Amino acid sequence: MKIRSVTVHTDLERHDWDALESFLDTARKEYGIEVQTVRVSTVPQNGRFDDASSAIDAARRYDDWASSSTIDYVGGFGLGRYPSADDLAFLEWVPDILSETSHVFSNCQLAWGGTINLRATRLCARTVRALSSLEDGFANLRFAGLYNCQPDNPFFPTSYASGDVPNFSLALEAADLAIDAFTSCDSLDAAREALLAVVRDRYCSLLSTSLALEEEFGIAFYGADFTLAPAPAETDSIACALESLGIRRFGAHGTLFLSAFLADAIKSLGGNIGFSGLMYPVLEDAGIARRVGDGSLSIESLMLYSAVCGTGLDCIPLPGATSEDDLNALMLDVAGLSARLHKPLTTRLFPLTEKRVGEMTEFEFPYFSNAVVMAHKRGHLRSFADDEVTFGSNEKR
Repeated sequence: MKIRSVTVHTDLERHDWDALESFLDTARKEYGIEVQTVRVSTVPQNGRFDDASSAIDAARRYDDWASSSTIDYVGGFGLGRYPSADDLAFLEWVPDILSETSHVFSNCQLAWGGTINLRATRLCARTVRALSSLEDGFANLRFAGLYNCQPDNPFFPTSYASGDVPNFSLALEAADLAIDAFTSCDSLDAAREALLAVVRDRYCSLLSTSLALEEEFGIAFYGADFTLAPAPAETDSIACALESLGIRRFGAHGTLFLSAFLADAIKSLGGNIGFSGLMYPVLEDAGIARRVGDGSLSIESLMLYSAVCGTGLDCIPLPGATSEDDLNALMLDVAGLSARLHKPLTTRLFPLTEKRVGEMTEFEFPYFSNAVVMAHKRGHLRSFADDEVTFGSNEKR
């Protein structure tokens, strides 16, 4: 297990940046296991800027700070709180904001409760399409559509802060624990107990360090997201973990059942930060990438798994011909799941200008496992005049 990120959440315009850097420098050294990144997530920028130039200037200040310090990334520079109609101009500025920075992440909340912001979804699709022309499509790493995502999540680009009083949380990278726990188990009960035992054991030491940091620096510890986030190696793959639990191929029938089983086990740990479920990011998991390549896994199946456990459609490589309408339709499908099920989901989509379905991505990024570009069903959803739609019977079931 590694710590993917120690993430501080605060209003950067109201907090001492040197104090944040000092805290994160100490945190990076104190946990006793690898801390891959330290990050700061700010409050949503809803209504803060009158024009693009002022927003870009603020983003540059954050980016300069990150590049000249030990802070790896600054997130939350978006519309993480559900946007009003007056806020949406910000989405038109995001491509310029991200083109002018390299350490800044952005997002926009498209669904809240049972309400979906149709206008924001359309603009978000346009933003993703525009970002596909930057950095050979890699700029979409730093932008996500959010659906019922609460604040103070340690994972980027989902993260945004709840207020100006700083707190911190941990994003874990722990799919390897599931592989180790499942390998020698002959029953689901045994697998569940083995996994929960090892996660609890590892978390105890992290908790004691976190509480010591809280006392020393006065920054409240909010908890850890127990999601078993994967890494590119097969030994760190959540898909390989499920295959070690008993399914022949991740994506075959039975995957939904095991996904629900594992998500339920993780939820029993009591995490109340972030997702505390499962992540199936195509470009971050070698096992998932392999199953996309051999035809076992599709966008539709990933959407299905999101109904019981997942984070939505994360790190999905798409052909360059993917249109705004296609992207909008995908986002609305995820929004519908989120609104009806009252669960946090995201979309992080990568239309790749020079790629067709079945061709291999060529990212040179240590946290990616390249995959074949995925097919999608062309979005022919009509353009509705509504700005929002609210589900009339959206009680939790």
